[in-house]
Amino acid sequence: MVKWTLSELEKMKPEDERYDAKVQVLMESVRHHVEEEEEELFPKARRLLGDDLLLELGDRIEKAKKIAPTRPHPRAPDEPPGNLVAGTVAAVMDRGKDHGARRRGATLAPGGTRRERLIRRAS
Repeated sequence: MVKWTLSELEKMKPEDERYDAKVQVLMESVRHHVEEEEEELFPKARRLLGDDLLLELGDRIEKAKKIAPTRPHPRAPDEPPGNLVAGTVAAVMDRGKDHGARRRGATLAPGGTRRERLIRRAS
């Protein structure tokens, strides 16, 4: 749901009639997700995996972020091998769009991309 809402918000302007309602839906979805992770998933992971494995997973996630798409792609596959192929292509395209936006001084204000600002605002 978050990917769909983000992709819709990227096409809208803050002045659009439905923009605030969509941001509210996004905020509620992200808050629910964060609450579920912090109260259930993370404590279980800490208990079952241990510090060394968690640190290794953290390192892997940081590396993956460097090559992951930077924009939502709700129609992209979520499972291998489709997500690997689609994600690679999407990441290249996203970075091209991000670069163009930076050159135009567009959506990349000091707070990051519009998507990054929306996610921070929701959390």
